[in-house]
Amino acid sequence: MSLAAGLVCLAGLAWAWQSTNRRAWLLLLCLGALGGLSASLLSGTRGGWLALPLVGLIFYRVYLHHWPLLWRGGLLAIIVILLFGVYSFPQTSVQDRVHKAVEQGRDYWHGEANGSVGIRLELYRTGIQLIADKPWLGYSLDGYQSAMQALYDDGEVQGVVAQNWHAHNDILNAWLRYGVVGMLATLLFYGVPFGYFASKLFHADSSMRPIILAGMLLPVLFFYFGLTYSFFAYPVALGAYWLWILLIVATYLSSPVGGQKN
Repeated sequence: MSLAAGLVCLAGLAWAWQSTNRRAWLLLLCLGALGGLSASLLSGTRGGWLALPLVGLIFYRVYLHHWPLLWRGGLLAIIVILLFGVYSFPQTSVQDRVHKAVEQGRDYWHGEANGSVGIRLELYRTGIQLIADKPWLGYSLDGYQSAMQALYDDGEVQGVVAQNWHAHNDILNAWLRYGVVGMLATLLFYGVPFGYFASKLFHADSSMRPIILAGMLLPVLFFYFGLTYSFFAYPVALGAYWLWILLIVATYLSSPVGGQKN
């Protein structure tokens, strides 16, 4: 969540630059971006890091593709230097967490589900196995927990895997709990908002691009967050996602440009 907040604040800097209260908004959004990105880095969560390459491409498409080549090259060099510094600086623990993830993935390849990576991979494997048994309707919460307990009793999974009440992946978890309809609905949760804002990008002027960028970023970020954790299994997280999306849509539609085009 902190990464999403930081990147949305970053997306709003171009809007702040054009606003009448430029200094106040720039300061507020810079602090928000710095706080959100720092909190994500210091928390050590790796799920959000997976989204950064695609997020970078979206920023490039919205803002940077028309920049002179020298400017783009300079910005890329700055980003690479910053990423290398974050990775190398011991206090960030990024290097340590990357090495642990690689080690746990290697252990899982050799049959040992150790650490958060190994447990997640085992949850994905067992989730796919259970989906194959009941692909259309899925399982109730009690049914899923009973199925995991049965796998544990048969010695197919470890206790640390069986005790999880969700699959640590939003799409898999929706399919397990609600069948094919749940899986398709979850994909639409990501695809519809992204498609809506992406379709507005081609004809957007500079004043609308920050809002459109924020609307494209949120579903992409939550999709990547949901690859390693079942956020939508929690009503609060699902409600926060849709509230955020609706606020951005309302902001777009309330603008003179957005209102005319809709």
